[in-house]
Amino acid sequence: MKDLTGAASSFLIAVGLNPRDVPATSFLGEIFFSQGKFLEAKACFEKVLEMDKDRAGEWYFLGRTQMELKDYVQAVESFKKTLRINPDFPDGWLFLGHSAGLAGLTRPAIDAFQQALKINPSSEYALKSLGWVYGLQKDYEKAIEVFQKVVRIINPKCVEAWRDLGIAFFNRQSYFNAIWACKKALEIDPLVPEAWHFIADSYLRVKNFSAGVEAAKKVVELSDLHFSWNLLGVEFN
Repeated sequence: MKDLTGAASSFLIAVGLNPRDVPATSFLGEIFFSQGKFLEAKACFEKVLEMDKDRAGEWYFLGRTQMELKDYVQAVESFKKTLRINPDFPDGWLFLGHSAGLAGLTRPAIDAFQQALKINPSSEYALKSLGWVYGLQKDYEKAIEVFQKVVRIINPKCVEAWRDLGIAFFNRQSYFNAIWACKKALEIDPLVPEAWHFIADSYLRVKNFSAGVEAAKKVVELSDLHFSWNLLGVEFN
């Protein structure tokens, strides 16, 4: 990452000379954000918005900063203000959807991702995110429909969509379909621990114990790799 220490110092001097310098305060906030100094970034964006509440970019970055600080409810409000000013901003809708989903506000999250898809109907990211929220709602039929659209129309090589399709099938108790979809993910990337996990669990559910054990061995082999479980509402035993 580029060293922005010098730039930060310059903007700190500018803000010190003129505390109402909106561009300098905003740039300083972006530098703090890029450096992972989220509390400092938040303070900068809030200061700018105290001076001028009609700045979509600063509301957007404030929302991004609040997400990093895991303040998802406040992030939702910030992204809403971004979009009141600039309703055609696709990233605003995407981050509104994610912050709403993480806050447990699944209906607003779905609305946000659908709005993003109106702007860009072929957005793989928006579609996968929409499927994620349907999974949070435990509406696995709709999740399956969305992930199938991704792999059939948008990107047949999308590992995450195949994996998440497998998880949605698993949650719907369609275990053979779960095995099929997860194997599709592994054809593209054999080092996807979640796919091996759900293959193993699916085989055990259909009483194919030998295949389940072999898949479980792969989970153990990959267990030291860093990964995050998909948030589709599955309960692990």
